[in-house]
Amino acid sequence: MKKYIAFILMYIFAFVDKLLASSKERKRFDDCSEYIKKHIEEECRKLRIRKPFVIIGLINRPKTKGECVGGLYIRIDPLKDKGDDYLSTLRHELRHMQQWKYRRDAMMWLHVNLDKEKDKNEYWYNPAEIDARLYSRGYESNIMDIPVDSFAEMKENGTFIDQMKAVALFLGDVYAEIDCY
Repeated sequence: MKKYIAFILMYIFAFVDKLLASSKERKRFDDCSEYIKKHIEEECRKLRIRKPFVIIGLINRPKTKGECVGGLYIRIDPLKDKGDDYLSTLRHELRHMQQWKYRRDAMMWLHVNLDKEKDKNEYWYNPAEIDARLYSRGYESNIMDIPVDSFAEMKENGTFIDQMKAVALFLGDVYAEIDCY
């Protein structure tokens, strides 16, 4: 119960963060360049999601190029990507928006039960990240169709990371071979 309360608080803090973001850092979807706007529209149509609130600006965590905050909004740091790689990051985060819309149960379980700060592998090999990495490079995956009970069982048995890594490699996630950090 405490974990779910913490997760609800995360939503509240994300909303407050969204409201308090500096006006220099914040750019609404309508203010984005036509190129980015067109890309967002196409991806949202494919993913059957609404056009999200997008913040283009600095993210203070060194390895984080983008983030989807609880399915509420997306933040992208274009300075951490080379060339058009930020479009790949945007696709990755839009996929997370879709996951929050259509698999909220799985996303809630993953956020409550995996500690990405304590164990980076739990972040790197969680199904939502594998799916988003694959999608950002043009692959489709159905890894998020795995029932939440199966995630829980693998976690309980201590096989979660190994099994998710095997699935990622099978699906073609070349980054599954690379150390996560």
